[in-house]
Amino acid sequence: QNLTGISNIMSSLKVKTDITVPAFEIIRTPDWIDEDVKKGLGDKTLFIRRNVSVGGKPMACAELYLPGRFIGLFTKADVEKNTVYQIYQKRLGITLGRGRQIICAAGAQGEVAKSLSIPENWPILKIERKAYDDKKNLIEFMVLSYEASKYAFEVELELSKE
Repeated sequence: QNLTGISNIMSSLKVKTDITVPAFEIIRTPDWIDEDVKKGLGDKTLFIRRNVSVGGKPMACAELYLPGRFIGLFTKADVEKNTVYQIYQKRLGITLGRGRQIICAAGAQGEVAKSLSIPENWPILKIERKAYDDKKNLIEFMVLSYEASKYAFEVELELSKE
């Protein structure tokens, strides 16, 4: 299955999205991030909060942590107009590899609740994603949040024939 984001999904459905980037800053890699991910990010990370809305209604809040080695290679204008994966491929010449994501229920907190225009602790679906290039180097750690009633996913499974 291909990993993609809400911007790609909405574009394929011919739905116009509005992107805002209220946070674009270099920060110390947060302590709460797992050690293996911190190792891939480095001591400093480029933190981006990218909000997606449709018709003025918030749909998603993506909090991206990009490895320190990419600091200075992205601009706020870049991520307002393109996905991070598009920038990696088209401008930086990086070949995308694999990703792994965990989807779970959570309660909206802080800036995520504010970005989604929902109360604190309101149900959200939270996706934590680690994305790698074709050489297995971490290129992104993302926490993507959706207000729970605005997201669903479908999985097709092969049944065991035993």
